[in-house]
Amino acid sequence: MQAEHEHESDNQHGHGHRHLLGGRAFEVGFAVSMLFGRGGMARTIADLADLTDSDVVVDVGCGPGTAVRRARRAGAGRAVGVDPSPQMVRLGRWVNALRRVDGIDLVEGSAEHLPLEGHSATVVWAIQSVHHWADRRRGLEEALRVLEPGGRLIFLEGYAEPGTRGRAKHGSTEAQAGELQSLVASAGFVDVERRLVRVGRKNFTAITASAPLP
Repeated sequence: MQAEHEHESDNQHGHGHRHLLGGRAFEVGFAVSMLFGRGGMARTIADLADLTDSDVVVDVGCGPGTAVRRARRAGAGRAVGVDPSPQMVRLGRWVNALRRVDGIDLVEGSAEHLPLEGHSATVVWAIQSVHHWADRRRGLEEALRVLEPGGRLIFLEGYAEPGTRGRAKHGSTEAQAGELQSLVASAGFVDVERRLVRVGRKNFTAITASAPLP
């Protein structure tokens, strides 16, 4: 019986170890895809923001910070990346140190609870992360809180071509994009616009808006 028990424990440990390795492999693969697969989207959203050295950019759901670093290269004076994953934040900080990038802060946090002071940013953007937010209305309230009056909000979401059933893997159908646009307006933003933009071979929905002036 003892031998049988030990064999069972070894099997359980083996299954757990394989599961752990599988989880780590997924995390590593996802981190690599975030690190090297967002360059085009980062360039696009930085172009939409039309950044200057007076801008402070907040990237919600920044992953390892690809778009945050792009913000600095595009001319932003400072950039802050917020992500709920401590692994992503650590990876981003390591890359920043390796590349000797300054003017960037990467912090843990969520869209619904941004660890930032009110009116501390001129741009808040999110690349393919809005559909992951637990509470989009709360996230929009937080974006409005941290933006200074007249600050810009920019969402870039994958576009599900007509005929796609339900939600795209990393984006929205036309109807869902319209719902998000309406939600942005109802949250108190002004000048809310929606358009299709091309990134490589794919279409994306870009939603832009501004925080109201006093």
